[in-house]
Amino acid sequence: MAGALDPDDGREVADRLAILQLEAEYARTWDSQDADGWAACFTDDGAFEMGSVSGGRPAMRFAGRAELTEFCRLGSGRYEGIHLLSAPSLMFDAPDDGDADASRVWGWVHFSYHDRDRKTEAVRHVVGVYAVTYVHGQDGAWRMALRREQAVMNEAGFHGFPTADRMWAPEVS
Repeated sequence: MAGALDPDDGREVADRLAILQLEAEYARTWDSQDADGWAACFTDDGAFEMGSVSGGRPAMRFAGRAELTEFCRLGSGRYEGIHLLSAPSLMFDAPDDGDADASRVWGWVHFSYHDRDRKTEAVRHVVGVYAVTYVHGQDGAWRMALRREQAVMNEAGFHGFPTADRMWAPEVS
């Protein structure tokens, strides 16, 4: 199993299931226009970044609960759509001091997003990748500290599969 600490460890299985649920909440809250719920998927200082593609919008970054909430409120308010996410490929990082609350997990999630502009009726479709850093908080919940989105394909064409330099060092960092 990729990124596994110990496949026989019940804690890891529980963590994987909790992260799967977090991904489901991410999609459900955006798609149902629950801006507060969507922002709550992130840590208090969490960030969402969108990489640029040639001929498309410039790279963007939204950080902190207030910015994340407003971004979702505006985006999901204008565009009616649905996220279709793959199960994340996860890489666990065992903390050196054994403090499970400090653990981080890195994930790679493929996505397809279909939407319709409520004003113009234009339909869009984006396929891409999210690179995600998940953090296990002191309250026991997993949240996203950083989520980077990179489109692979949209109505403007194919942009190439994301490479590490496009995902981990985008121009918005």
